[in-house]
Amino acid sequence: SLKQDMAPSAVLQEPRTTERAVLQVAYGGKDDFGVTDMRLVITQGKESVELPLAIQGADPREVKGASYQDLTAHPWAGLPVELRAVARDALGQIGASAPVAMTLPERKFYHPVARAIIEQRKRLAQDSGASALLVARRLAQLMSQPDAFDNNITTFMALDFAIKRLTSDPMGKEELADVQQLMWDTALALEDGGISVAMRE
Repeated sequence: SLKQDMAPSAVLQEPRTTERAVLQVAYGGKDDFGVTDMRLVITQGKESVELPLAIQGADPREVKGASYQDLTAHPWAGLPVELRAVARDALGQIGASAPVAMTLPERKFYHPVARAIIEQRKRLAQDSGASALLVARRLAQLMSQPDAFDNNITTFMALDFAIKRLTSDPMGKEELADVQQLMWDTALALEDGGISVAMRE
């Protein structure tokens, strides 16, 4: 009689954060007939994202590996999440590791306006529906203090655009992603001074 093919199993070790805020995960998967796919599933509230994990080792029945993921630009950076390693076999059967709770590593921002923008971006990531108007209001406060960002016209326009998007109805997932990306780019430009240096020159 054919041996019954059981679902694969997966393990995820306690994740670590490198000095540069990169997420480091060690994982493994086992299956009688071979693991064909491994993923890191990150869950925040009701949402989740899947990141592919490399399958290493000579024997596909027992795989392991380590992965470095720079998620500092992700809207969930700095928020509590759950991580799972998920293994899949040739039949499409899935096995998941026990969940590991952690706060996703985040980049540190020192420019006060950049930091404020990132704080609002995190708030938006936690619950876009409930917080869009609050975030728009907070961004409007930042916009009303242009001295805080050297009267930088690019920052001013970015904030203005973000406010208009956040207060327009209805805001879909794509619009939200656009706003979050814009907020990240604006904070990064303020922090790294790229824009303000160019503007002064």
